[in-house]
Amino acid sequence: MSELSASSMTFTARPEHKPFFSAKFFCKFIGSVFMMSAIGLWFAPGSSNMADVLLLKTGLTGILTICAMVAFLSRN
Repeated sequence: MSELSASSMTFTARPEHKPFFSAKFFCKFIGSVFMMSAIGLWFAPGSSNMADVLLLKTGLTGILTICAMVAFLSRN
């Protein structure tokens, strides 16, 4: 029988596993999508210029812009 001692055991450190997408990249991507969506509401072909639709588009643009700013400025 062989004896097991602390000196015979070796430990090899595994390299740190990095995720494919970082949280910072994900936030920047989502912020970009929100900004493109907010701009696209106004430049989409066939978009209506009626008063009730303009109010809806203005509100949605504001919400998407705020969400994009939060995503861009997150400190992950």
